[in-house]
Parts: sequence; C-alpha cells; structure tokens
Amino acid sequence: MDTARYIEKDSDSKNIAAENITPKEYEKIYKEKLYCEYDNCNAEILFNERQKRGFLRYFSTKPGSNHNVGCPNEISHSGNKSPTIKIMGNDVNVSDKHISDALTDAYKIFYEKLHPSDNPKIKNKNHKKSTSPISKPENGDNPTVSVIFTPTSNGTGKTIVEGKEPYIYKREVSEIKDDDKDSYKEVHSLVEGIRLYENEVYIDLKGLDGSKFSVYISTPFKTSYEQEFKLLKIFGTYITQQKKASEPIICTSVGEIMKINNKPVIQIYSYRHLKLDNLSLYQIINKLSNTKH
Repeated sequence: MDTARYIEKDSDSKNIAAENITPKEYEKIYKEKLYCEYDNCNAEILFNERQKRGFLRYFSTKPGSNHNVGCPNEISHSGNKSPTIKIMGNDVNVSDKHISDALTDAYKIFYEKLHPSDNPKIKNKNHKKSTSPISKPENGDNPTVSVIFTPTSNGTGKTIVEGKEPYIYKREVSEIKDDDKDSYKEVHSLVEGIRLYENEVYIDLKGLDGSKFSVYISTPFKTSYEQEFKLLKIFGTYITQQKKASEPIICTSVGEIMKINNKPVIQIYSYRHLKLDNLSLYQIINKLSNTKH
C-alpha cells in the first residue's frame, strides 16, 4: 500500500504517503497511529522500508488486523502458508569490495536526492500490484527456518568462502534509529568539518533534519593502518578546500554505530571503509597532488 490514514490522538485524520516519511519519523510520530486509508476501515497499518532489490517505502497490514469485507485493501489468500521462523546467524566479515560497492550505491542515492532531476519520472498513482494466490506448500504447516546473517567490518565475524555476503543497510544521518546502535551499517550525509587529534579523528556530519553525527576513527584503525591514520590530515585539507569553494561534501562510511562520550558515531576500522564525494583516501591524495601542478 502506498497510502495510510494517520490518526493523532483527539484530532482529525489525514492520509500520508509512505514515500514521504522516514523510518525515524515512523518510530517517533506515526507508529501505532496508522490505519487503512479508507475511512470506513480501521485495519492497523505498519510502515516498511526495503533496500534490497530496489529501494522502496510502503505500508502493510499489521498481522492479525483485518480489513472490512469489501475494502479495496482486503487481503484474500487461498490455501495456507507455512510459518517462517527467523533465527539470527553469525556475524559475517564483509569484503572490502562489498563495502566499496555499498559506499558507491549510497553516494549515488544521496547525490540524486540532493540534486533531483529537472524532469522526474511521473509515478502512476493508479497502479496496483497484482497478487497471486498463495498455494499450500508440500510441507503443510511445517515451519520454514530462515537464518539471518549480519555484516561486520571489524574482522571479528565469521569468514565465508562461498555464497552471498550479507546486505549492508544504508542510513542517512537523519534516518538513524535507536535500534541501529551496535549494528554495522552504511551511514552517509553532508560533512560539517573534521577534528584531528593525536589518537582519534572525528569527521562531523549534519543530517538533512539538522541532527548531528560523526565518523569516528581511533585506536583499532590506527593500530592496523598507522600510515593511513597519519594521512587522514589530507581529509582536513580537502574539506577546507571544498568549503572555501562552497562545495557540499558527501561522506559515506561503513562501520559500527555506537556512542562515544554519549554522542552518536559510526566507528570505522579501515581507510577503505570511508569516502568523501565517492573518493577514497588515496584518490583524494592524488586529486590534491594534481591540483597543485
């Protein structure tokens, strides 16, 4: 479903589009206050965001909540669907290439958000998804077990030799939720500045809603990449140069979301897990060197 009805306590209802809200807004404002878009139906509605197989925000009916008979959003299935049990598997080390691809994808998505096309595609609002009846599986009501693997970028997870690596979910700073703490994800936004200290570096970001966040680089990074840690001052040069030219700087990073000194950060563990304007550390060094000549 593209649209849901939002009912705030003791106020009139209004319809909202899934594409116009974020997961963070859903958690803080709309959760448990969304119902079927049709006034005569009070089925409870949930907000969803899909990043795999194409980015999509949409609404779905809350399990156990039914639409009125005849409601256009009424769900009808033939046969029985076996239940799925989801269990958490091991953390899995993700490759630098997988991380680099996630950084590039995040940059493209965010860049397009900041620079929308002059001729955006018109969405067909009348389009309805076609649904097929769900046939009863051969195992009847026997549950299907789905194992969920989560990515890690600090090298402490399980290394897989074959098979698909876990998906790296992406978050713009304004969309980071409390539940994201202690998880490994991609985080991106605009750069505000950089703070360089002897044993740690902060790249300060500002979300589209004005929220503050930082990329945090410290002892684990310095121990593994001593030379690259010293070269991080080049980021300071690049940021200063772009700021003087009034050019916005997009930072993309993959690491562990946590709090340092009670401030939200993403800690990265390799120089390969961070890009500014889709440029790696050594690409920025080359760019600045070429600019001087």
